[in-house]
Amino acid sequence: MNHRPAVRVLGTVVLGTMVLASVLAAVPLTTPEAGAPQLVPVPRTVVEQLAAGDQAQLLSRRATLDRLLAAPAPEAAALADAFGRAGVLYLLYDFMDAATACFENASVLAPASFEWAYYRGVTHRDEGRLVAAETAFEDAVRLRPEDLASQLRLARVRADRLAWDPAEKAFRAALALDPKSAAAFEGLGRVAMARGDIDEAIRNFERALALQPEATAVHHELGMAWREKGDMARARAHLAANHHQEVRFPDPLVDGLGSALKAPRELVRAGTRVLAAGDFDTALALFRQAVAEDPKDALARYNLGRALLETGATEEAIGEFQAALAVDPAYSDAHVNLALALAGAGRLKQAEPHFARAATLDPLDLDARRNWAVALAQLGRLSQALEVLEALLDAPTIGDATAVQVHADLGRLALQAGDSVAAIDHFEAAVALDGENLDVRRALAGALGRSGRFAQAAAQFRAVVERAPDDVESRFGAAMALLLAGREAEARALLEAGIEAQPGTQPGAQPGVQPRAQPGTPSPPLPLRHLLARVLATARDAQVRDGVRALALAQAIFRQAPSLDHAETVAMALAETGDFEAAIRWQTRGLERAERLGRAAAITRAQRRLEQYRTGMALRAPWKDG
Repeated sequence: MNHRPAVRVLGTVVLGTMVLASVLAAVPLTTPEAGAPQLVPVPRTVVEQLAAGDQAQLLSRRATLDRLLAAPAPEAAALADAFGRAGVLYLLYDFMDAATACFENASVLAPASFEWAYYRGVTHRDEGRLVAAETAFEDAVRLRPEDLASQLRLARVRADRLAWDPAEKAFRAALALDPKSAAAFEGLGRVAMARGDIDEAIRNFERALALQPEATAVHHELGMAWREKGDMARARAHLAANHHQEVRFPDPLVDGLGSALKAPRELVRAGTRVLAAGDFDTALALFRQAVAEDPKDALARYNLGRALLETGATEEAIGEFQAALAVDPAYSDAHVNLALALAGAGRLKQAEPHFARAATLDPLDLDARRNWAVALAQLGRLSQALEVLEALLDAPTIGDATAVQVHADLGRLALQAGDSVAAIDHFEAAVALDGENLDVRRALAGALGRSGRFAQAAAQFRAVVERAPDDVESRFGAAMALLLAGREAEARALLEAGIEAQPGTQPGAQPGVQPRAQPGTPSPPLPLRHLLARVLATARDAQVRDGVRALALAQAIFRQAPSLDHAETVAMALAETGDFEAAIRWQTRGLERAERLGRAAAITRAQRRLEQYRTGMALRAPWKDG
């Protein structure tokens, strides 16, 4: 695992340690007159950890609301506005319970207000109350049918509820409002995937990316679609291109929230926006200004540290993260990024306690625990690293996807500790949870092979090849495992099939033996052809060997890439055809080259093979002796 900074951009401007006080006694906020609207109580909030200016702003807004509520007969429109404006401020500071109550009351008092219906939907969605969010966005769409953001948010909530037909209707309504809406096309792709229409899903995801190339998260969805189609090469390419930038769409009410903030917090909000867009210089200037106006703003310090880390100013970034933690010692993201910065600067011993603190603050944060485990392993504390990850497997809320990653990490750490049995157990557990995870299958195959369980290793490599026929490394691994298991005919067939399927192989030609290609023409992968040449020249099974074909293939390989190993393969093929004089010459050249390179093991092996050719004996199964 590398130690590049974790990018944790906050969706809203929040402080990680904010908490809500107990909800006030559940009494109506209006007098219980007949027909009077019944309003929900708004929780009081704990603001002591905010900067002084932020505290004053929140307390002032709450005081205004309380004065109106205390009036004998407050005007409904004025009270609705007071609730709504208080809700906006609570939303910005992440007091979600208070924000939700305010927007609910504002909507009750002013049911024709699009603004309060929309914000009501936003808060319910952020808190996972999907049914309430859907109702709120339906109200917003009814009040303003031409609003693109409302249609998209309604569509997304319906998709989150797996209500695919209503979701499609809303996504298509959004597309009618804006035919170039990347968000609408991405949503229609999700609908098509859910229905099993993979081709339609791919078309829509590709349209979304064409309209918004920076929305790299769509690559993940495209990768999963191509995986369903069985095209693993395209799937891997798209999955690797995912840098977690979500699709954006115009959202004036949410984008304009920052105007309600005092200057330092609005500077932070603006800085996070430009940082996400890659404008590091502007982000740094905004964060520095926010810190200058309020040096005790932990969020401003943290984001300045992130921007500095992105620009390579590691030591200055470390100072900012430390300053953020001095204000808020329980700021988990600051611990994570400080640890990553320290580790990247080679100060792993200092980093490890911060990885540990982040993992303790959020026991289900997989990245924090994995980073902590890696740090412990690199410090030589393997048993503790294993304990850190094993504890995560016991968490009651762990999902299968997380368990797969944890088992894979435990397998790799067990190998590092020399415990191949435990490693295999963990890799097998991961494969049992997700048989389509090819990286885990490859790891299991490698562990089985290193343990001498060659037949089982071959089975796992072949399972990868079945799912990804163009995976040359796994096909090579499967063939080698089969050879070591004594199944030479199967290994030959597997290699020939792989070569036949590769670019540059002419139909009808003997696999691996190709006419001289025109410049620029791709040829089948050299590792497969080289191993096939050795199998044809040296297999114990006479039915598998073919000396003439092995020689043609070995000579072509040597012309393409002269090397010690390839020269020895020519010698093996010559010996199989009975031309021991030529085999001796080629092996002698190989010995001389090994001596020039100073490769002791290669020298010993070359001398042994040379002696065998001098006695008139061809080589058999060289994979058994290296």
